[in-house]
Amino acid sequence: VAVHPNRGGRYYYEMVLPPNFGDRLKVIVMGWGSKLHEVQGSSQHVGSNFHSWGFNGRNRVRLLTGEHEIPIPHNPVAGDVVGSLLDLDTKQMCWSVNGVLLQWVDIPLQGDGEPIYPYVSASVEPHHVTVRLNETQYLPDGYTDFRSNIDDALLKAPSTAAPAQSYAFYKDVTVLVNE
Repeated sequence: VAVHPNRGGRYYYEMVLPPNFGDRLKVIVMGWGSKLHEVQGSSQHVGSNFHSWGFNGRNRVRLLTGEHEIPIPHNPVAGDVVGSLLDLDTKQMCWSVNGVLLQWVDIPLQGDGEPIYPYVSASVEPHHVTVRLNETQYLPDGYTDFRSNIDDALLKAPSTAAPAQSYAFYKDVTVLVNE
């Protein structure tokens, strides 16, 4: 399910940081990207290439064809909610921590109308990352929950959290999808 830049709109989704977020070996990056991120950079975190943009709260950096430090109100901890805002009317995005907006950044869109998808890259086993596409806790005024633009009633139905999987599992899935 994607949004189209040439149609405009303001979208939001969020994730809850897992109990082991304090472990420096665990990595979580959330953001947005085109299908080309999945095709060309599926083994890389979102924000690691020209087709995706991500925020890594642990290091207080934004990944956008490079790493840039941005100020945050406090170092995020387990249980904090990190949000991702996408404004296709102004071609900007921003992230938030517990509803507090961070720095807005321009989106270097390539192509005209290439669909954009929400992405979360995470290596937090044995835990999981809770991603909320709808019924979000910190939905900003004027924004739409990402999943509220889905027409299929089955896709709108609440789902249970998927069990945590190993890195090897996702690597195998990526290989199968790419083939």
